[in-house]
Amino acid sequence: MAGTIESVFRYLEYKIGLTKDALIQQKDILAKSEPGAIFDVGANIGDTTAAYTKYFPKSVIYSFEPFADSYNKLMMRFADNPMVKPFQLAIANRTTSMDFYSLAVSGANSLLPVAKGAEKWSEPPSGMSVNNIVKVEVTTIDKFCKNQGIDHIMILKMDIQGGELLALEGAREMLSRKAISLIYSELLFVPLYNGQAEYYQVCEVLSRFGYSLFNIYDSHCDSTGRIKWCDGIFAASGI
Repeated sequence: MAGTIESVFRYLEYKIGLTKDALIQQKDILAKSEPGAIFDVGANIGDTTAAYTKYFPKSVIYSFEPFADSYNKLMMRFADNPMVKPFQLAIANRTTSMDFYSLAVSGANSLLPVAKGAEKWSEPPSGMSVNNIVKVEVTTIDKFCKNQGIDHIMILKMDIQGGELLALEGAREMLSRKAISLIYSELLFVPLYNGQAEYYQVCEVLSRFGYSLFNIYDSHCDSTGRIKWCDGIFAASGI
């Protein structure tokens, strides 16, 4: 199964070409939709959040970042923008506190421990070195939406370093009623974290809820041409 899906990804990359910016593509897909909530899960210091404020200026953006240093920068960056609401939270499949692995490159931080040999795939290799393990607060998408009175998510963006399945498990209620229009997620093809979400698992789970892969973007490959990770847009049926 995994090999078949990987072949599909390679075909998409070759045949379609990664010619369009993923954020512009999302704007085009949702051009006829009313402005809605955007969830930036794994916001780090807010680069993607900033892009969403440009392309979706009428949407409220909920930016989730559990790591204190990155969260503080995120808060300061959008302190004067009422459309951006930062939360110092990780997103997973339960409401609790969990270990969080702080790495040399903050963009690689994860709820999951680093896999043996991960430096082989990292850019740079030293980026996967663990600096510290801290406790962070965790919630689920379903729980957060219930608490905040959010009935619909226009875009769910996930860049959470292998934790995508945990996040999707915690969004079953929203997914089951197609209350998320579009999902923009990182997809991993090589072992970076223990227990990480494999690309084919993300595809399978979303397929069961009626979401289909629209296209892939920002593909990273090693020197042999092997794909390591990319981003994918998944759209709910009817979008």
